[in-house]
This record gives sequence, C-alpha cells and structure tokens, in this order.
Amino acid sequence: MPKSELLVLDPQSNEFEAWLTRPGFRRPVATVLHHTWVPAAAQYRGRQTIVNVEAFHMKPVAQGGRGWRAIGANGYATPEGKVVTGRNLSYDDWAHAKITLSKPESEARKVSGGQAGWFNRNAYGLETVANFDSEPPYGDGPAARSFETAMRVLTTVHRVFGIPADRLFFHRDVADKSCPGERLAREAVRADLAARLGEAAPVAKVVLDGAEVACAPMMVGDRMTVEALPFLAALGVAPGPAGPFIHANGRAFVGELAPVCAAEGWELAYRSMPQGPRLYVKRAQQ
Repeated sequence: MPKSELLVLDPQSNEFEAWLTRPGFRRPVATVLHHTWVPAAAQYRGRQTIVNVEAFHMKPVAQGGRGWRAIGANGYATPEGKVVTGRNLSYDDWAHAKITLSKPESEARKVSGGQAGWFNRNAYGLETVANFDSEPPYGDGPAARSFETAMRVLTTVHRVFGIPADRLFFHRDVADKSCPGERLAREAVRADLAARLGEAAPVAKVVLDGAEVACAPMMVGDRMTVEALPFLAALGVAPGPAGPFIHANGRAFVGELAPVCAAEGWELAYRSMPQGPRLYVKRAQQ
C-alpha cells in the first residue's frame, strides 16, 4: 500500500469534498477528534511536519516507530488553516482509535457494539496539530487556529456524509488518554458543530419529579452550572447564611451544590444524553 498523498487543502473547498468522495472511498458514519500532542501547534513547520508524522508512523517498531503501513489518521488540521489529507478512505482499516478501554464511554460503547476496531473501520479520524493539554484551543494563538481548522474540517465531513453532530467522539472516549486534550469538552465541541451544521443545539435541563426546573442551566466545559437560588428554592433547600458556593453572578456549579442538597436528602444525578445534558434531582433512598 503506497504512502498517503498528504495533500494540503482548504477544508471548506470543493477539492477537499472531492477527495472525501473519491470513487472507491468508504463512507464514515462517525468522526473522532484527536490532538497530535507532539508536535504541538507552536512546533508546526508546514507540510513537512506531517511528512515527519507519517515517517514515524511507518517506521518499524524495532526502530522506535509504530510499524503501520501508512499514516494513522484521515486528516490533519493545521495552524495555517489547511487540512493535510492522511490515510485514504479506501483503506480497509484506519489507525487512530482502537478501543482499548475495558469500559468505553457509554455512547461510544453503544455505537460500536463494543467492537475494538469499530472506529478504525467506520469513523473519520481527525488529528489537530496542537497540544490541548497545555495550548489554548480558543483565542488567537496557533493552537486556536488549528482548532478552528479542525471545526471546519469536521463540519465538511459531517455535512458531506450526513453524520449528525452527536456522532462526534473524542479519542479519550475509547482509550486511556486525555486526547484531544484536557482543555476541550466533548459536549461543547458537539454543540459548536451542531450550530455550524444548522442542527438544533442540545439544551441543558434540570429535571425534578418529571418537570423542568427554571434555573437557567448552562455548561462550562463538561460541568453544569445553574442559577443557585431558584434551583435551591425548587428543592426547598436554604443556601445558608453565607452560601459560599454561590458566585458573584448568582450561579453555582452543580458539584458545589451537591453537599448542601445531600444534607437535605436530595440526590443529583448528571447524565450526558443525546438530546442534551440532564441533571436529575430525586430524593435519596433511605
């Protein structure tokens, strides 16, 4: 099998769409987002950086490489706003997201049926040239430019193949890694992608006895915040004389509210649902 072409393309161009839909290419039904970690965005030096990644992936294991037959992922999002094409979609397997966790994330486990190679056979793998454990994905820096490129690539891939935003997964959903980085939250990235695709964005809700609680829940990364006083009032819980967990804007993280709620006999159960994040509030069992 020949090495990949490593074409440098605009992720929103007709050329990239044409590459994705070449005759003989398989159609992905999901996507997996990664970060390269090394090289970081600050280390990117143009296409040659991806050539070096390919060389490492193809170098024999005995020489310190991966021993793969081609570069691992299907695309590489770069700080210069371009996507470098990776492993062709015609290959019978890709090499970016083997399930190695004994207990994969619930949605990933459900869609894959627990098959270790499912994502490498069915999901377009996108590497973002960045280290999102340390480099910020938002702002004006090179890592932020890589992330914006990644979002444009994902938007095109999901649109071309008709993949809904909730079929975007993170590498850490199936492997013992932080990938695509501790600074990214999957629900936030899915919501961004859904907005770009024109899908209805998932809505966070707090549910008590089957009814929605009007406390303006919002996600900050992968943590839910609520308007503290309306939330506590719905439960009949007094915030206490100081309410140290209530921030200046009147909001509190659910994790900060849990102890005072537990003291009054309430359980708070967070669930990441396809229709959006949910916080279910119920009386603790005695």
